[in-house]
Amino acid sequence: SHVETFTINGKTHVSREFTDLFYQHLLFAKTCFNCQNKSLNRQGDISLADAWGPLAEGYKDNKGTSLVLVSTEKGKKFFKNCADKLNYYECNMKEFMQPPLMRNYKMPANYDQFWQDVENLEWKALYKKYTNTSPKIRLMRKVKYLLK
Repeated sequence: SHVETFTINGKTHVSREFTDLFYQHLLFAKTCFNCQNKSLNRQGDISLADAWGPLAEGYKDNKGTSLVLVSTEKGKKFFKNCADKLNYYECNMKEFMQPPLMRNYKMPANYDQFWQDVENLEWKALYKKYTNTSPKIRLMRKVKYLLK
């Protein structure tokens, strides 16, 4: 399971709470719901993403596996200059296609209210309001994390 470290108002949190909110699409920038770059035809020379899918599972090392999309000749030249410092392999992009590369996510109905609440609620109250995680599951996650 994902464990994240993040800072809000100067206080550092280590938990999967961020992940729980992220996967509800509440933490996306508003522009992400109407992104003009939802394709493999990228404007940039190089794009980076998390690698998802069955092939990425074989490369798990708790550091993450990145997907590098090289879109231009300039990008190819840059990547070639860095390649000797990287552990990489070429892949078929279809094996790693992700929903964010194909379509926009729908904005959650409670998105605007969430961001109003970010300004007014303490973190624990915000998390409790916007997730359905039971106290038992939260306790099990905390114990599992502490035993690692």
